Amino acid sequence: IVAESFVLCIDNEARVREAMATLLGGWGCRVAIAATHAEALEQVARFGRLPDLVLADLHLDEGPDGLEVVDALRRAWGRAVPAALITADRDPTLRLRTRARNVELLHKPVKPASLRALLRMRVAAPGRLTA
Repeated sequence: IVAESFVLCIDNEARVREAMATLLGGWGCRVAIAATHAEALEQVARFGRLPDLVLADLHLDEGPDGLEVVDALRRAWGRAVPAALITADRDPTLRLRTRARNVELLHKPVKPASLRALLRMRVAAPGRLTA
């Protein structure tokens, strides 16, 4: 189920993006990485289809946070693409913010088993997105 899934990873740290791409790629996923909203749109356009899952870090550099970027991407694509927010932030209001937007919340350090379970659940969900 996970193989051939298209995952978009948005993180401001190159090291983190590369680690995610390596992990997901090892599971047979196709991965696009981006540091910003604009880069994410560009990568997805280049890929030619919507991602099955968007993984976004909460704290990006300047500008919108990861949750706002997920909102903006969903608006741009006109689809509520499955997404997860990744953060080390333990702010209790975060769970409410993510739940209100139908976004999963993963705390750092992300356990590969949790990520894999999320991917399986999201990709297997009815109404799988393809562009």
